Amino acid sequence: MTQLRVFSLLVVAALLAAGCGNDDDGSEPTQEVTTRAADQCDDANLTEDPLVPEFYDPCPYDAGTPGALVAHEDADGAPRGTKAWRITYHSTTVEGGDEVVSGLVVAPDGDAPSGGFPVLSFAHPTTGAARQCAPSLRPDRDIGDPSITEVTFFDLVAPFVDDGFAVVATDYRGLGAPGPHPYLVGEWEANNVLDAARAVRQLPELTLSDQTLIYGHSQGGQAAAFAAQQAAEYAPELNVLGSAQLAPAAELKALMKAELDDPALDDLGLSVIAVRAWQEVYPEAARAFDALLTDSGSKEIEIGTEECLEAVYDAFTGKTVDELFTADPLQSDTLVDLLDRNSAGNTKTAIPMFVGQGTADDIVLPKTTTDYVDQACSLGDTVEFKRYDGATHDTVVLEAANDVHKWLDDRLKGSSAPSTC
Repeated sequence: MTQLRVFSLLVVAALLAAGCGNDDDGSEPTQEVTTRAADQCDDANLTEDPLVPEFYDPCPYDAGTPGALVAHEDADGAPRGTKAWRITYHSTTVEGGDEVVSGLVVAPDGDAPSGGFPVLSFAHPTTGAARQCAPSLRPDRDIGDPSITEVTFFDLVAPFVDDGFAVVATDYRGLGAPGPHPYLVGEWEANNVLDAARAVRQLPELTLSDQTLIYGHSQGGQAAAFAAQQAAEYAPELNVLGSAQLAPAAELKALMKAELDDPALDDLGLSVIAVRAWQEVYPEAARAFDALLTDSGSKEIEIGTEECLEAVYDAFTGKTVDELFTADPLQSDTLVDLLDRNSAGNTKTAIPMFVGQGTADDIVLPKTTTDYVDQACSLGDTVEFKRYDGATHDTVVLEAANDVHKWLDDRLKGSSAPSTC
């Protein structure tokens, strides 16, 4: 079973154990889903970490407008021909509250073209849910994904800088700056992505155009999809020309519905990160785990918000759901509503989109991406959808690279966006 499928399975069990959306007692399912977006300076969120320098600590801070730049500093190790900065900036929680988020800016080291560098807001794939998992902390070191070796975060963004973009890459809330990290909470991640595009324009060292594009892979693909949906309302002043998404974790409900009956499981890494993060973000899940987790599971799952992806993978390789949890998942109206809220494609999107999916992807299942695109097309969205035969969840980034870069360049040139709908 893939990690995202297991995530869906475990969240089902968590919510049902809490008694949410009981369809048998005659009561109406709870439709109001709240989040624990507590003050980042509360002890519960301001977890001290020796790996996170003082730059990332915003406390105490005054509330600011979304996208307002708080601080910036030079980032060491930028590739030849580029310059880089770490930034912190204001964003908005899913409840509408103020927060501070960190990120990384990488731009060409040279004079800007006439009109300024265009901006690419980069939404990164999963790195973990702990503060030290922020890509901006050590962008010149291995990204930490066990399936991607000897690849740094600078390596991921460098091709876009080579294309002439000033790249701004949010860490997302809770990575770098205090948490909790809203892993796979689409609206929240999208706010962070859009506000990064606002914040970079306040860097005095850069001359930027008003052109903005969005790119994301995996977790970042979900964030990029939601950012496209929300841009017109949340950040209407941004001239967002398009959103490119590779293997987007966009259809969480479809992942759950398609794969819940598959009992096979050999790795709980990503699902532990997801469940532990949702446990912190959604009170319903937090209440559920007291009844749901085994004695050993209640201790072991804490690693999901204490360590980064590679360590979580190592800790849970070979473990099964039964070793951690005491309940099997069942259908729940509340869960369906929650997953639907975090599945993209349900809102008409004026911004054109490129979606790429590998046919051999066993993390974001190809059918779920097809479902997402079909739903977006049914709403009248402009979507160019390409499948890459034999590409996995990771190799699709390489297989789709030429298509992505050409598609982004065409948006800058003002060409009409193609659609395969």
